[in-house]
Amino acid sequence: MIGIDNTYPTIIFDQLISLGDKYEGVTAQPVEFSENGVIDNLFDRKLDFIISPQHVSARVQELENLTISELPPLRLGFLVSRRYEERQEQELLQELPWLQNALSEPGQLRSND
Repeated sequence: MIGIDNTYPTIIFDQLISLGDKYEGVTAQPVEFSENGVIDNLFDRKLDFIISPQHVSARVQELENLTISELPPLRLGFLVSRRYEERQEQELLQELPWLQNALSEPGQLRSND
């Protein structure tokens, strides 16, 4: 489950929220991006990732169980996720093929297009 920050401009938000229609196994939902919202949604496992144009607070950045990754090539902002055991952030990003423009490989999400 991916949370999409609802502060994106409409055209970008619509493209990001439609990820759930384009990729098998992906569900996207709008989220209101706030410090407590980020913590609650990720730690309660309501969301796996949050994509936002906003910086997270220093408090969130200091949490050991969260990873913040900047997404500069696409100017999408930041990806905030729980830290997964023995998984590096680049490895997690590779599971998001629409962010890396990578070809689908066995075991990865596949486009429905």
